[in-house]
Formats: sequence, C-alpha cells, structure tokens
Amino acid sequence: MSEKIEKGTFFLMVATGFSFVANYLVYLILGRFVLGPELLGIYGVVISLVSVIEMVFAKSIQRAVSKLVSEKPMSVRLIRKSALKLQILLDFLMFAAYFFGADLFALLLSDVSLAPYIRLASLLFLVHPIFSVFAGCLNGLKKFALQAKLRAFYSFSKLVLIVGLASAGFGLFGAIAGFVFASFLSLVAGFFLTRKGKDLKQRFDYRRLALFAAPLLIFSVVADLLINIDLFAVKALSIGNTNALSGYYVAASTIAKLFPVFVSSITLVVFPLVSSTTFVGDKRKTRFYIRHAMRYAFLVIAPTAAIFSASSAGLISLVFSAEYLPGAEALSILTVALSLYALFLILTTVIVGSSRPKPAMAIALLSFAISLALNFALVPTLSLNGAAIATLVAASVGLVISAAYVFRLFGTLMPLASFARISAVSLGIFLLAALFPVQGLLLIAEYILLLVIYGVALLLLKELGRRDLEVFLNAIR
Repeated sequence: MSEKIEKGTFFLMVATGFSFVANYLVYLILGRFVLGPELLGIYGVVISLVSVIEMVFAKSIQRAVSKLVSEKPMSVRLIRKSALKLQILLDFLMFAAYFFGADLFALLLSDVSLAPYIRLASLLFLVHPIFSVFAGCLNGLKKFALQAKLRAFYSFSKLVLIVGLASAGFGLFGAIAGFVFASFLSLVAGFFLTRKGKDLKQRFDYRRLALFAAPLLIFSVVADLLINIDLFAVKALSIGNTNALSGYYVAASTIAKLFPVFVSSITLVVFPLVSSTTFVGDKRKTRFYIRHAMRYAFLVIAPTAAIFSASSAGLISLVFSAEYLPGAEALSILTVALSLYALFLILTTVIVGSSRPKPAMAIALLSFAISLALNFALVPTLSLNGAAIATLVAASVGLVISAAYVFRLFGTLMPLASFARISAVSLGIFLLAALFPVQGLLLIAEYILLLVIYGVALLLLKELGRRDLEVFLNAIR
C-alpha cells in the first residue's frame, strides 16, 4: 500500500530539493553578485506580482487535470487536448490584463518604474500555465519519475537562463526574460513527454472541469497570495527605502519558503492518491495516506523550522551576506509561519483531492482576509516584522481550521504521540541553537550536530524505528 507514496515522494522530493537549490542559487547570485538588495527587491516584487496569478493558474489547472486523469487514465489525451483549449483562452486574457494594466499595478505598488518589468514578466502567462497541463497529466497517471525529471529540467533552465542573461549585461530585464525562456523550454519538453496514447472518440465534459477548477483556481490564487501579500505590503506600506526593505524581505522569505517547497513534493503525490481512493470510496487507504504524509512532513519540518528560527541572523548572513541582516528577525518569524503554512497545504490538498474544493477555498479566503488586515495594521509601524507576523497569524488560523475539517471527514491527522515526541525534541534543539549561537561555516556544522541529536533522541523515544528505515530504503530502491 505504501510503495506509491514512498517512491513518488522520493522522486519528487529529489526534484524539489534540486528546485530549491536552483532557486536559492538564482537569488544568491543575483543578490550577492549581480543586482544587489534594491534591484533584487524589484525582481522579487515583479516576479511575485505576476507569478502569484500565473502560478496559481498553473497549479489549479494541473490539479484539475490530475484529478480527471487519475479517475480515468485511459482518457488522458482527450483530457489534455480539452484542458489546453480552455487554458490557452484564459492565458491570453490574463496576459492582456497584466500587459495593458502594468501602469496601474505599478501605481498601486507606489513605484511607476515597475511598469516595463511587469509587461515583460506578463509573457509568463503565455507559456507556464500551458506547461502545467502536461505536468498534470503525468501526475494523474502517477508517473512521478517523469514528472520529477520535468520539474528538475524546468529548475535547471531557470538557473542557467536567469543568471546567464542577467550576468551577460542585461541586468534586471535579462533576469525576467530568462524566467520566461525557461518556462517556454519546459512547455516544449512537457509536450513531448505526454504525446503518447490513444485519442478516444468521446465528448469531454467541460462543465465538470470548470466546476472543479473554478473554486480550485480561487483557492490557489488566495493560498499563494497568503505568502506573497506580505512582500507587496512591505513595498507599498513601509516607510523609507522600500526597494531595499523589499530586498531584505525577499532574502528572508526565500529561505523560509524551503518549507512549502519541500511539502510540494508530498502534495503532488498525495493529491492523485487521495483523489483515486476517495473516488472509489476507500477510506482506509485515504486515512493511511493522510497519517503518513502528515507525520513524515512534520518529522522534517519541525526540527528545521526550530533551527532556522533560533539562528536566523547567522543563517541570513551566511546565505546572503551581512548586508541582509535587517531581515533576520523577519526570517525568524517567517520560518515558523511558513512551516505551519506547509502543513496547511497538505491538509487542503487532501480536502481538494476528495472533491471538496469549495471548503478549501473558503478556508484560504478567511486566512487571506486576516493576513490582509494585519498587513495594513502592522507594516506601517513594524515594517518587515509586521509583515511576517501577519503571515504567521493567518497561516495558524488556516492550519487549525483545515485540520479540524480533515479530522471531521476522515477521523485522522497524525498519531498524537508522534506529534508530542517530535514537538518536544524540536523544542529542545531550538533551545540548544539559541543558547549556542555561531557564525559562518560553523553554523553548518552546528546544524548537522543538532540534527544528529534530533535523530538519536527520536530513536531513543522509539518514534523512529525499523519501519521508517524500510520506508526510506523502499524509496531509494
């Protein structure tokens, strides 16, 4: 029963790890050597502004396609063809809205100089969401290895093209253009990976796709805005050099976004599995997938968040240089906020996968409303820390509500004893990291030592055992 989730998670986790490293290198090289804090802040704001909508189009259509394919694998080519027709229409509408509305978006962010960059970035609407249709087909077919390769290719293309064009003298324009070119290359690769199969002579139910995708689209937009609205608030509401402040916040959030990036590999596996088991009414398997996904995610997220939060100043200096130290306190808060948000993503994936996108949408809307209100209230006075606190409170509310809803549906989350043991040991290594702060490369050595202590403690408490080793070895095999 566990083979699919183990192997699928392993494949996608490797690709996700590569994706995170590649993304980190993009921001590291741009921030340290090419652009500097102010231009990095502009890059982060522009990419976030476009990708919040562009990526959610991609995510929502990918999940909708994945669900339909997971239920009827033999209809994959029909579903792909029909989804592409709908996606291309939506893409052109969004491209036009962003391209011709660039001046308005720039005005709302209190910086009219952003308009040319927004127009260039709007080209992403014409390529990346189409690429997501192909990724959804692979996910629905449970071809996780192929999906992982496609994801890794996309990340590698972004690294080479963004850094290459920016370093070649094209600066900020080159960095944004590299993002667009990488998405186009991945679109071509996805097309060739999904072209095999038979064309079935039957009608496609566009109404079912639309009814599922519409609330999912709103959920995806709001869920992504939930962890990006803080950056927009820093840019629009802060007092002082907002480009530099945005750069500090981009650095902090880039590190903290390790958690949702890591969890994305789990959600990509959990979604088609939950979709298929709930479609046939197999609650036993659904509960199994929920318990294991939540436990293994928490095993990794809890200690990492504890260590990062306790050593935020040393971490941001090591990764981005001491120039970005003004973002250290925000990073400490954001590591906790985005670790909670990552668990929220798993639970809402279960909700959506069980054909209930509307409740997931409602939970995300409530959390976003809280985040928006708190950003307006806190950023003008607390600046970076106010934005991070707003995200923390909103993510906490979303996690609690989604956990209660999943428990009501399926009667499980993760074993309570596991939650208690992992939390207690993670708190212990947080205190150790806070009591013995180090700088530079010694920080890496401290991280390794603390994680070893964490693992040994869980072994002694019998939280980790032979079964976990078998799962790990099965995944590697």
